[in-house]
Amino acid sequence: MRTVSWDPARHRAAHGDPFAYYARLRRDTPVIRARIPTRGVGWVVTRYDDVATVLKDARFSADPRYAATPPLFGFGGRFAPKLIKLVGDSMICVDDPAHARLRKLVAKAFTPRTIDEMEAPVGKAVDALVGGLDMADRPVDLIAGFALPLPLDVISDMLGIPAEWRLSFHHQIVRLIEVNDQPVKRAIRWAPAMPKLVRFFESLVELRRREPDGRLITRLIEAEDAGDHLSRDELVAMIFLLLFAGHETSVNLIGNGVLALLDHPEQLALLRERPELMDGAVEELLRFTSPVEFGTMRFARERIEIAGVTIRPGEMVMALHASANRDESAFAEPDRLDVTRPPGRHLAFGAGLHYCIGAALGRMETRLALAALLARFPDMALAAPRDSLRWRQSSGLRGLTALPVRLRG
Repeated sequence: MRTVSWDPARHRAAHGDPFAYYARLRRDTPVIRARIPTRGVGWVVTRYDDVATVLKDARFSADPRYAATPPLFGFGGRFAPKLIKLVGDSMICVDDPAHARLRKLVAKAFTPRTIDEMEAPVGKAVDALVGGLDMADRPVDLIAGFALPLPLDVISDMLGIPAEWRLSFHHQIVRLIEVNDQPVKRAIRWAPAMPKLVRFFESLVELRRREPDGRLITRLIEAEDAGDHLSRDELVAMIFLLLFAGHETSVNLIGNGVLALLDHPEQLALLRERPELMDGAVEELLRFTSPVEFGTMRFARERIEIAGVTIRPGEMVMALHASANRDESAFAEPDRLDVTRPPGRHLAFGAGLHYCIGAALGRMETRLALAALLARFPDMALAAPRDSLRWRQSSGLRGLTALPVRLRG
């Protein structure tokens, strides 16, 4: 089979809409062999059932040590920066029993009961941010003024990160991921940024050793579960993972969700008229907008056939969540936004062993955020031409760089 060059960011084009391209792949070549920038040659899987298989089947490992040809710079890569190597040993890149051990140490912070207890303080944070927007007498950027600070502050509060440290982390992360997966640009940006991030997290650990505050970083430092604890490197990787994943997905979901509703005024009107639909609407927006296009790579543990293609042991597989969420075989009229659609089948948070541990938190944040915006600003509208909006140039994540809106008619 011919190997093609794969660049997910390139297929978003000006409107951030890769879905027509994904539909052609599902129809014509549902499994393609591709050269994936910074990762190497592997397979891209596009159909719903096949994506679900890759995510759930134990014959596919998240551990890059199963790779026949380990990537040079990514997780498990020989020349990867220290932070990437540490994350490569974190719970997103290992299987059980190592995965179960690491996940258990943080799972209590994300239980349904804990998330329910957080709803009131998160609601207050939403109201405060919306109140600030209400004071604006001109168009505002809903990403910078609302969609970013809300989840960043929520996960930072959970972890125990001082308020003055938070934007510094976000700006450093942007330098890492906004490079369109071009190896040279990535190397130039990573060289100074990676050591800074490692020092940032090591400083956090030292701060909470000196000044424990009872929050998640402190609890991880003090963790004793059947005599278990995290090493210094495991602490750094875990904090990075929780802080990064704990706000990036929600930023994209809130921004993408507002834009999708503005693009579909009849659905926006229905949601305003029937606020009881909000829980289902969040699920539909997760499916329809796919804030994460794909997650970590998988590696075949044995010879496996998918859609008539043989994947050999050690070969890399990308499971394309965004394509699966628009698969005609799984969803009726998948390219239609429908806030009354029965929820339950989308793969926006992944599936199987590595299902997103923060899914309930992201759902709650988005539900409260959208409800507050719709109630406070019934005349909200785009403040820039639709085709002028720009999408983040990072593979794996699908979100807007800015979302200018008028809050009043």
